[in-house]
Amino acid sequence: AIATPANEAELIDLMRKARGEVRAVGSGHSFTALVPTTGTIISLDRLSGVISVDKAAMTATIHGGTRLGVLSRELDRFGLGLRNLPDIDVQSISGAISTATHGTGMTLPPIHADVVGLRIVKPGGEVVEINEKSPGELLAAARVSVGSLGVISQVTMRVLPAYNLAKRVWVQPIEQLLSVAPDLARQHRNFEMYYLPFTGYGVGITHDLYTGQDFHIPPALDDSTLADLRKLRDWLGRVPSVRQWVA
Repeated sequence: AIATPANEAELIDLMRKARGEVRAVGSGHSFTALVPTTGTIISLDRLSGVISVDKAAMTATIHGGTRLGVLSRELDRFGLGLRNLPDIDVQSISGAISTATHGTGMTLPPIHADVVGLRIVKPGGEVVEINEKSPGELLAAARVSVGSLGVISQVTMRVLPAYNLAKRVWVQPIEQLLSVAPDLARQHRNFEMYYLPFTGYGVGITHDLYTGQDFHIPPALDDSTLADLRKLRDWLGRVPSVRQWVA
């Protein structure tokens, strides 16, 4: 069976009545086989959105099925944002923390580090509230539980005042990029890089806090270079040596 509860009451009822295994499915972004089952799959896609915001505590309580892209836009309407994000925003917040989705940045923790509270519906339908006052390392275990403790219906997280980032993308010979990568990681809020196989090139990406008012930024020249390299990947994929020479 595949179930899509519309609220927590329906989720509790499902967990009470389910027979055999129960698996929660998000966007399927995790690389491990967490979801396949002969039992019941539960999707929280209908449990989406921000439930409440506490600006004094700088926290937000969120439905467990909320996708990161939706969450960021809803928080922005409150003048708030998350401290860190991955470069893909289709994950549900429950799935993102449960599988330790991280983002980049030497000074930035992964997303689950900002979780201060969870509501989990256990097998049998019991609802458990876990927070920073819970005994032992229960909160730490629940943050990255890969679905083993139950279905996460709500997440409470620390948030920040909304901010802007300036993004830079460039193409560089891979050996040069590798040699400066440690320095770039120290110099920028976020740094990541990709190797473009059979081309001799890599792609660098940085994000830094931006306090200016000019938000009309023209496309970088390297955007067209990156597009050309993608064409080479697609057109000459069966002939790597020719692709490298053309690159």
